[in-house]
Amino acid sequence: MRPQQEVLNSAVVKIKQQFDISVNCNDADPKKMLNMMREEVRRIVSHCLAHDINQLLRLLYRVDVNEEDVKLALTKAEPDTELARLIVERELEKAKTRISYRNK
Repeated sequence: MRPQQEVLNSAVVKIKQQFDISVNCNDADPKKMLNMMREEVRRIVSHCLAHDINQLLRLLYRVDVNEEDVKLALTKAEPDTELARLIVERELEKAKTRISYRNK
């Protein structure tokens, strides 16, 4: 498996676990897989923004999204899309780190 694909697969697994997502995207190409995860996370973030901000804050804390980035995202026209992007990016960063330490 290519390193980039391994990072993506690892991040997708973590996102699915953290957000209780059951979408099957294993057969999708990497770009499509990433977009599918981003959209599923956006849908959950949008729901939390409208109905349970505390749940959203817990999720952001658990994923370890930078607080300043969150504040900035909340000022955007589409905060749900921006927060979903930040979440997916953070999970990709964490996956890269996990894999690099595992391969040492």
